[in-house]
Amino acid sequence: MSDKVVPPDLPSSVVEAMKRKPPEGGLDAVKHVVLLMQENRSFDHYFGKGAPGVRGFEDRNTVLLPDGKTSVLEQPESKGPYQWDVPGADVDSDIKHDWSSGHDAWNGGWWNRWIEAKRADGHPEDVSTMGYYDQPEVVRFYRKLADAFTICDGYHSSVMGETTSNRNYLFSGFGGWEPDGGRVTGSAAHDREREKSRDARAYNWTSYPELLEANGVSWQVYQEWDNFYDNNLEFHQEFRRIALAALEGAGLSQPSLYNFYNPKATDKDPPGPDDISDDDLKALADSVQKLSKADRSLFARGLFRHRPSKNGGGVENIRGFVQAFKDDVAAGRLPQVSYLVSSARDSEHPGNSSPGFGQQIVYQVLDAIASKPEVWDSTVVLISYDENGGLFDHVLPPVPAGQWVDELVGKLPIGLGVRVPMIAVSPWTVGGYVNSQVFDHTSQVRFLENWLGVHQPAISRWRRTVAGDLSSVFDFQRTTAVTNPYTGSGPRPARPLPYQPDAYGALDVDGQKFSLWMDNSGKASAHLALYPYAGEYGVPQHFDVLGAVVEAVPVKNSAYDFTVTGPNGFRREFAGKTTGDAALVDVATAVDGAARELKLSITNRGASALKAKLAPNAYSKVPAKEYDLPANGKPLVVAWGTDDAQGWYDLTLTVEQDASYRRRLMGHIENGKESISG
Repeated sequence: MSDKVVPPDLPSSVVEAMKRKPPEGGLDAVKHVVLLMQENRSFDHYFGKGAPGVRGFEDRNTVLLPDGKTSVLEQPESKGPYQWDVPGADVDSDIKHDWSSGHDAWNGGWWNRWIEAKRADGHPEDVSTMGYYDQPEVVRFYRKLADAFTICDGYHSSVMGETTSNRNYLFSGFGGWEPDGGRVTGSAAHDREREKSRDARAYNWTSYPELLEANGVSWQVYQEWDNFYDNNLEFHQEFRRIALAALEGAGLSQPSLYNFYNPKATDKDPPGPDDISDDDLKALADSVQKLSKADRSLFARGLFRHRPSKNGGGVENIRGFVQAFKDDVAAGRLPQVSYLVSSARDSEHPGNSSPGFGQQIVYQVLDAIASKPEVWDSTVVLISYDENGGLFDHVLPPVPAGQWVDELVGKLPIGLGVRVPMIAVSPWTVGGYVNSQVFDHTSQVRFLENWLGVHQPAISRWRRTVAGDLSSVFDFQRTTAVTNPYTGSGPRPARPLPYQPDAYGALDVDGQKFSLWMDNSGKASAHLALYPYAGEYGVPQHFDVLGAVVEAVPVKNSAYDFTVTGPNGFRREFAGKTTGDAALVDVATAVDGAARELKLSITNRGASALKAKLAPNAYSKVPAKEYDLPANGKPLVVAWGTDDAQGWYDLTLTVEQDASYRRRLMGHIENGKESISG
């Protein structure tokens, strides 16, 4: 098998392991969690086209551009998403993916400057940000993995920025500050690694592995000499102190571990297995042994790097850090928490790597675990990506409202960032499920919190509000093997979600405001976004809803036209004119989870009788229904059942006498049970 070939199938060891029933005991049955975060791919880039049952390019809940007519998929100056060619060399193309270009593309929440923000300087024709892969020879292994286990299509990166700031949230659940006091919004930390003189400046907050260490939890970072700066522990104060002490004690002149392990000092020419002398390696190892017991432990677990393998890519070539992981699995010494950090070449980072190398890594890791049945039966593997790498994704991220000042830099939100792939592999996620709850990198830390009881106080209140803890991804109640796994076509089985959002409203008597009622009777806060297409606001508005929230939406120029969207396909559209015949037609809604019904209460407060039509846009074969609305009438109650669509609905209510009036109601009614994708 050549270097770049994508594995054609799952390892046979994994296929056999999937046939077993999952262990009982819930979270207590989990003994190991493996965190494998790769580089710089958006969700749409890998799963936008040709992956049924996830929110890709066929998404019914696509947000519109400011004109209120055009989908965000049709970015200005582009023809929309297009298929990238199969990588002909070892790598594909890199795209701008820094804080500045990320927020430029976001553009206050309108998501309409992707081409201008991401095009290469001096290349006005560049639309590469819109590229995606769906060719089997590029992404088939990830597609098969998603079809076998559980894919999360509401998982976002943590920052609208680059790798370093995002990986801070994986390693600590917090973005933090630079040594000069400014918020971390870029790669200054890894730039300090390349200084020509030793630089002791470092992050001053506590990483999560330090908390694990203090609480007696075993953990390990598996990495090679080239770790592509992706082990953010090296940027933290304690680890920086220990690294510099080890170098100094060894009498080595290099200013940092990066310089020691990367003698060529270039990402394009990583170190080979013979590029560091045995004498220097021994000197460093001897120096580490002279450190205190506590420092030796932090070095061994967080800073030690394994020698790379002698050969290039290919599934048959076990990478150095994967071999170390495999050896620990085989010897029964796999720690409770493992962080796997790929080299630049295996990271999938556009410009340095390609999708095939990353899929080879994942294949090797899963095969190592599944080859030891008792380890597979107690292990969770979370495969994710630190950021989108400048690649477009059509699902807009939740961002904090203004009161969450600790989540803003100036007036700009830190995150959430662009949506990225996340696949959960374990005995409790078998079946080809989709989970559409909102998550970000802090969700992985919170899963560890729940499992281990080790709290990370640095995670912000807003992150805990807007993002879940991954508990909904797992089915710890299932006690039998999956006998009818997803086949790769049609709707996917869907995990139940902790949301039950609703939104409705009415025009005030004076016609100056629209009273919008947003409600969520679920157990977790649902993030709703309001997109103002008639100038109600200058930019989209954001709300975190648990219980009820009421917003007085301003009405300008005697007309309103706005859309409210939320997780898992939730959508409400409100349009009308204050002078229209239906201006005083009110529609209140209620979601009945037990009956799986959407109840509409329609009232005509106007002086003239009207005729309304309620028509399904999708999911139902029930014909449109017409209703007479008498003047100054009593509420007309309509119950719309969704059992035939497993909870999904998409309806539009119009009034014959007023073409400006529109209410669209779309979403999924949760009942605490598994469903299907919509």
